[in-house]
Amino acid sequence: MNAACTGLELRIDETAQQAFSSTLAAARTAQSGSDAEHLANAWKCAYGRDPDTSKAYSEAIKAVESASPSVIEPSKAKATLGSSLER
Repeated sequence: MNAACTGLELRIDETAQQAFSSTLAAARTAQSGSDAEHLANAWKCAYGRDPDTSKAYSEAIKAVESASPSVIEPSKAKATLGSSLER
């Protein structure tokens, strides 16, 4: 409970919070698609007020799918998930 005892509080490990924050910041600066948006949605669905684990998983997968082409083939302007898998 919080110090004022006005409600419940979920505590997230500081290391996990820092890892998420730095990953989200990197995703936002990479401008590689909607990966940052999907990552933020996944975190919110996993740790938000109304957790939805199925949606959190789905959003996490979408974040990976969105980020993969630019990470695996950064020099290819029109890389796709399919062309990344061929590598």
